[in-house]
Amino acid sequence: MLFGLFAKGQTGSIGTGTATSSYLPVYSCYGYSYSQQLYTAAELTTAIGTTNTVITKVRFYVSATAATQSNYNQWRVYIGNTTKTTFASTTDWVPLSQMSQVYSGTLGTMTAGSWVELSLTTPFVWDGTSNLVIAVDENAPGYSCTANWGSYTSGANTGIYHYSDTVNADPASPPTANSRTASIPRLQLVSEAPSGCMFPNQLATGVITSNSGQINWTAPTPVPANGYDVYYNTTGVAPTSSTVLNATNSVQSTTTSATISGLTANTTYYVWARAKCSSTQQSIWVGPVSFYTGYCVPTGGTSSTSYYLNKILTTGGWTNLNYTASSYTAYVNNSTNTITTSPGSIINVSLAAAGSSTYYYYTWVDWNNDMDFNDAGETILATTSYAATGSTNINVPAAQPYGNYRVRFAVSYSGAITSCGTASYGNYVDYTIAVGAPPTCMPPSALTLTSATTSSASISWTASTTNPLGYEIYYNTTGIAPGAATTPQITGVTGTTATIPGLTINTTYYIWVRARCSSTDASPWSGPITVFTNYCAPTGGSSSTTYYLNNITTTGGWTNLNYTASSYTAYVNSNMSFLSSPGNSVVMNLATSGGSTYYYYVWIDWNNDMDFNDPGETILATTSYASTGTATINIPAAQALGNYRVRASSSFIGAVTPCGPAPYGSYVDFTLAVVAPPTCLPPTGLAVSGLTGNGAIISWATPATPPANGYAYYVSTTPTQPATPTGTTTATSVNLAPTLAPNTTYYWWVKAICSPTDNSYVAQGPNFMTTQIPAQLPYIQSFEAANDLGLLNGTQANKWFYGSATGNTGKSIYISNDNGVTNAYTVSSAASTVQAYRDIQIPAGTSLATFSFDWKAQGESIYDYLRVWLVPSNFMPTPGTQITTGAGRVQVGQYNLNGTTWQSYSNANLNLTSFAGSVMRLVFEWRNDGTGGAQPPAAVDNIVLRVCSTATPVVTVTPASITHNSATITWPQDIGGASYKVRYRPVGSTQWLPTAGPIDIAAVTGTTQTFTLNPPTYPLTPATDYEVEVAAVCNTVNVGTYSHNVFTTRCDPTPPNVTFTNITSTSAVVNWSPLAASATYQLQWRKVGDPTWIGPINLPNPPANSFSLPSTGYTLTPYTQYEVQVRNICVNSTTPNPWSSLARFTTERTCEIPPP
Repeated sequence: MLFGLFAKGQTGSIGTGTATSSYLPVYSCYGYSYSQQLYTAAELTTAIGTTNTVITKVRFYVSATAATQSNYNQWRVYIGNTTKTTFASTTDWVPLSQMSQVYSGTLGTMTAGSWVELSLTTPFVWDGTSNLVIAVDENAPGYSCTANWGSYTSGANTGIYHYSDTVNADPASPPTANSRTASIPRLQLVSEAPSGCMFPNQLATGVITSNSGQINWTAPTPVPANGYDVYYNTTGVAPTSSTVLNATNSVQSTTTSATISGLTANTTYYVWARAKCSSTQQSIWVGPVSFYTGYCVPTGGTSSTSYYLNKILTTGGWTNLNYTASSYTAYVNNSTNTITTSPGSIINVSLAAAGSSTYYYYTWVDWNNDMDFNDAGETILATTSYAATGSTNINVPAAQPYGNYRVRFAVSYSGAITSCGTASYGNYVDYTIAVGAPPTCMPPSALTLTSATTSSASISWTASTTNPLGYEIYYNTTGIAPGAATTPQITGVTGTTATIPGLTINTTYYIWVRARCSSTDASPWSGPITVFTNYCAPTGGSSSTTYYLNNITTTGGWTNLNYTASSYTAYVNSNMSFLSSPGNSVVMNLATSGGSTYYYYVWIDWNNDMDFNDPGETILATTSYASTGTATINIPAAQALGNYRVRASSSFIGAVTPCGPAPYGSYVDFTLAVVAPPTCLPPTGLAVSGLTGNGAIISWATPATPPANGYAYYVSTTPTQPATPTGTTTATSVNLAPTLAPNTTYYWWVKAICSPTDNSYVAQGPNFMTTQIPAQLPYIQSFEAANDLGLLNGTQANKWFYGSATGNTGKSIYISNDNGVTNAYTVSSAASTVQAYRDIQIPAGTSLATFSFDWKAQGESIYDYLRVWLVPSNFMPTPGTQITTGAGRVQVGQYNLNGTTWQSYSNANLNLTSFAGSVMRLVFEWRNDGTGGAQPPAAVDNIVLRVCSTATPVVTVTPASITHNSATITWPQDIGGASYKVRYRPVGSTQWLPTAGPIDIAAVTGTTQTFTLNPPTYPLTPATDYEVEVAAVCNTVNVGTYSHNVFTTRCDPTPPNVTFTNITSTSAVVNWSPLAASATYQLQWRKVGDPTWIGPINLPNPPANSFSLPSTGYTLTPYTQYEVQVRNICVNSTTPNPWSSLARFTTERTCEIPPP
């Protein structure tokens, strides 16, 4: 027996059809929405009847999802019984007091073409006669276009809705609606029949700590005699009536509240409750409600990652913050680091954000440690107008208990946010405020990084005001703050500066300093400050990846730069170097992609302290926009010989610093080698030409003093110069063919050899990529064996990969954001343009081709899609840059919005005339704009390119198929899809058949064409010589040369008619007609009733057509019945044709028989 509220359940639907709506129940294209929809009592009765009136689940049909579901999946749902049948006006909302909240939370993942289910935290009881109103309040502040919902046409104005980016409608007092509608959501309801034990209502969370959670509810009527059971887990799997309760998964209560203890920190728990009306009768479980045993983890950056807190500075604490950031992170949890203070103190806070705009700023403090920031006095700062910076004072209450308290800072570029997010255009940073007694040993202040190398860091600070014995230093790579008992690595520092040795290159270190006042008294730790043991890696491109340094050259050096780029990379740490000597000057010329004007920058770290901040290290910093930049690098006469870092940058909008960010620009690093003036001058003017699939010509100019012993050159597939030369030459160019591999990037260097003991400095040439070896037609790529397409990915986030991650049965190429593990792409904040290409040789004279491929992609309308291009082979696409129309470029099409379903593109008439006699580059280009879209991105498989051929087909007349009036011919089907024309005639005739013109034969998908000449349409004459011809046809008008075959039809196999003449008692003459041409005849005979035939007897050749019986060696008996058959055999055949029908005769009597 099942105890509880429900006796049996039912699922019913309201609304049918395939119509969709984007407005109800929620409108994803705006930050907030609120809707109400009315369903009639008649619709409910049809769906669930009038017995199963307790609604436990509601489902809405998802027709299409928007890219970012977190922007529209935070719902509160209310249901009510109502007499309302229509919304009379845009203010005629059903009051909140007439509805009950049945759901509040985050929807599960929505999938296009399926129902999204809401398990009601509190089931709703329909009264069986009223209409039903369902209200949906969507509270996620972001937007993502466009989610569509299954809908149907109800009565006029049965739906009402409001949406806004700034106004989050309050269901208790909703604003004027944007509109009303007769199109409301299709609905599924899961319901059960009520029974005698009612369930608790309004299940909700109370006080949450890191190891406990409180649950509250409203008692049902009547109040259950035996109290309540509360069940919890971390899986979200609901309990059933048979779930076994124990101390590890449940608690009991006789009130309307329960506390669950012994929980794990930072864990999500799901909780259900039920009433116990007696020892044998319980209600259904209601719930779940969920809580997190930790501070909520806010989300951000769903719409942009350009805006984030890049500075948080505090003063007034015993220790303070000096937080900086140069790149986006949605949520920075620095809660292990503290601001120390005491009750009654004031902490001054200054906030700034990246992006050079204005923002909303926020500060919250959880003063009561209840794991949220919702209590009175916990919102310290929430600006109501946009400002470039934010500031506030955190007033520590005089009675605040000693302890640690979470503080959260946030920024938003667009729209107000809450402490738990979402910040679609912003981010969050957490720290801890440590409240304690004022220290007796005051900490140092103004902790500063003064310099750094790849293995050390030098720091300074302002002395403690309590005259300490000295200072202690602690550092780590984790950022976890030291405590009072932490052992420092460096002690006994008596001044206010120190150097930390022995650090690891390319590592971020966090450093703290404290004062030591006595052996038992130390100050709080001050810090951290951070140091990176290498040059800062600047960031760029957060707003645009269109603008980047694409050409950097130098002149005046012993060796010079010739840097080029064809795609965006925020920071290029190049291996290229240029050489000069003290007292010399080198001119650096800079250009940027995008065809506009820019700020240009050049910095040199002359003192090798790993920054560009010292006097004289800024070589160029333009103060006005220019299309190109020029910097003169004057090398000091006393400059020590050695290598020095050079950094160049350009910016389309706004000034930038050496460490970035450059939202509209990029950075490139080089090495300037300051060397002694050479006695052997290096070659200049290094260049590359003649690129092929297996070769290239590298060349250079002869230096002012020609080297007596020629040159040595080095070639490698890595940026590191080989130790041993690839070869030597006395010429100024080398053809590397055929030693190179196709589709491979090569690096090369060359030096002059003036004598056996005197070589020049090595000059580095521009790197190059070999071309592909063109494929020959037909080109068929199934990807099962290998991939031969070149993948141009550059540094794009979403890249082409080859593998089997698409869900297809085999391999393909596809877009992936995780190195090919999945066929998925980063939708937001990762604009990408990447290409896959194959060079194909198109024969001279080619006109039309058949082109097909399989593909799938969802993407986003005009923003995220696959395009296919045909371009000349001298045009190399650039990752990060879309192909545009230009000379010789043909766009085949654009493909997206078909979800996960593979489909085929096919064009039997692709015009390749412009590529005839040349190499054509076939390009598959994926592009996404980085602001929205839906999975999956593009995948491509089964590429086929065939060119129709009019070559004369090789025709076979199938010998076994030839009859007296028919014959079958076969020939190979052209793989390029040619159709055919067939004609025939008797040999010697001047009229081809059919007389109306040749027979048109369509192309077939198989490998062989078969055609039969036979009656009634194409009859042949027996025993006749025929000639048959077939010609291939392309594009219906290009007819090739006809083939020529001759064959002879067989004789007519029709048996003759058999008659008898000159019948006597002992003989008869057999006659047969008509005679078939080109045939001989045979006869067989016997007495009727005899089992054995006499014969076959070879008859005289035509025109003879009679034969006398009996045949030799036999006699005929008087007055006896005989039967005869005749058949023919075609000349040159050994197979007889069928016998004629039986013909009979009776020999004469030998005497008269008298009449009776």
